[in-house]
Amino acid sequence: MDIEKTMEFILEQQAEFATRQANSAQQIEALGQAVRDLLHVATLQSERLDAHDRRLEAQEKRREAQEKRLEAQEKQSEAFQQRFDQFLERFDAYLRGRGGNGR
Repeated sequence: MDIEKTMEFILEQQAEFATRQANSAQQIEALGQAVRDLLHVATLQSERLDAHDRRLEAQEKRREAQEKRLEAQEKQSEAFQQRFDQFLERFDAYLRGRGGNGR
């Protein structure tokens, strides 16, 4: 057996293993950084979506309030129209009661 060749082989294997281990450590660190970056982006997107949801909710509340105001205005308008129609009917009846000539 050639001890020198065996030792040389073992040293080469150890050096190759150390190189692979160093490369693996760099890859693990790079992956860790990528995960941290993705987590940061996900957090920012989540915050943006939350802010967007709050704006949409506020806008929805304003729209609902506006619809209620419009409904109230329509009811007032309908009530006014009914009162005005009743007035016109009474006025017309009054005029007919006076012979239609306003006397």
